[in-house]
Amino acid sequence: MKIGSKPAVAVVSALFLFYLYLLIKIILFKFGEVSVTFVWEQFSKSAAHPSRAVAGLLHGNLVPFRTISDSLQRPTFHNMVNLFGNIALFVPFGTMAAILVPNLFVSLLMAFGFSLSLEISQAVLSMGTFDADDLVLNAFGGLTGYWLYQIARSLLPMRTVLHKH
Repeated sequence: MKIGSKPAVAVVSALFLFYLYLLIKIILFKFGEVSVTFVWEQFSKSAAHPSRAVAGLLHGNLVPFRTISDSLQRPTFHNMVNLFGNIALFVPFGTMAAILVPNLFVSLLMAFGFSLSLEISQAVLSMGTFDADDLVLNAFGGLTGYWLYQIARSLLPMRTVLHKH
């Protein structure tokens, strides 16, 4: 089945949606149960008390490269998992985006936009901490996935099979 065919695009799109669900489960719900009721309750609390949402943003890291620098200066296991985990989590994003939307800028913008929506959700819904470095690392992961796909596509003899036209 060629990736450019309608059935293949449907399969990759379905895999991409499932992957996005997994990202939400990992990043927002910390591997726990995905609960729309819980999200609604958190949103209601933030809507009733907007200062709570603002505090959630201000409590986080708003300075790019601060967490990355701290992690590299103090390379504990936790810091390295956080650093490389944020990159690795978004490599599949870049790969699937490259298949579905073969444009570097659009793929990178998609990865950054989804990461931004997750980071803001964490802060506003009190489900985690906003970290500007997560945006950088997630976007880099998306870019890495995009590049890996392009490299694989150029090395494989049937590169047209792997690319949507």
